[in-house]
Amino acid sequence: MANATRYTVVNTQGEFLEDDSLLLLAAWTPDIRRTWLTYSELEARRVAHQSEGQAVAVTFTPLPADGEAVTHRGLPIAVQKQVITLREQGMSYRHIARLLNISKSTVGNIVSRK
Repeated sequence: MANATRYTVVNTQGEFLEDDSLLLLAAWTPDIRRTWLTYSELEARRVAHQSEGQAVAVTFTPLPADGEAVTHRGLPIAVQKQVITLREQGMSYRHIARLLNISKSTVGNIVSRK
């Protein structure tokens, strides 16, 4: 995988320059999904100068794998919430288990933990 460096602009509060097609007035956001990004370091420096921010390089560093972490164990939270909601609506353990294709004991364990 080619690791192309991306650049963005931040202000002194650590907020990102908001992605705006015009870039006439600088708008800042803490939301990384709405951040203005570019592949050009020169463009980032130019925009940082215009918006009175600081151009920074965005680097992606993979996290080391945690050998002790357990992945995909148990039911998803959404299913557990659904079990609790159905039980609160008066549905029986058997009916919930049949509807969600899980065992009655699993339904009982989820309901007893809530």
